[in-house]
Amino acid sequence: FSDHATRALKALGAPPVFEPTTGVEHRDRGELRWLFRDEAGALADFDRALALDPNDARAYADRGGVHAYRDRWELA
Repeated sequence: FSDHATRALKALGAPPVFEPTTGVEHRDRGELRWLFRDEAGALADFDRALALDPNDARAYADRGGVHAYRDRWELA
């Protein structure tokens, strides 16, 4: 996200609510959840994104980033 988009989303106080149906939508929602530090929700969305599209490198990177942030390198 750009700095402006990040500030605007944080000003909302919570991520927008929508129900994803595709891997990309799950990944995108996971990124929003992680922006708001909803670790469990973000990881669940990244896992679902990868279940729907196991070739989604960005979802792997996003999921690894959450684990790395928490120093869980063996999961990253």
